[in-house]
Amino acid sequence: MTFERFFAAFKGTPQGGGSNDPGLHDYLKAHFTAVVEVYRSAADAGAGMRFSAC
Repeated sequence: MTFERFFAAFKGTPQGGGSNDPGLHDYLKAHFTAVVEVYRSAADAGAGMRFSAC
């Protein structure tokens, strides 16, 4: 998933659509990038991750 796709989906939510914080894009992009690196490192190490709905 690209950040652009993630951000567009976020903006489509009530929380994202209602936000007009000018720094939100940069804030979310920094955290998105960090999370992508964590998952990439885990995948490179052969670690698996599984998500389930609570």
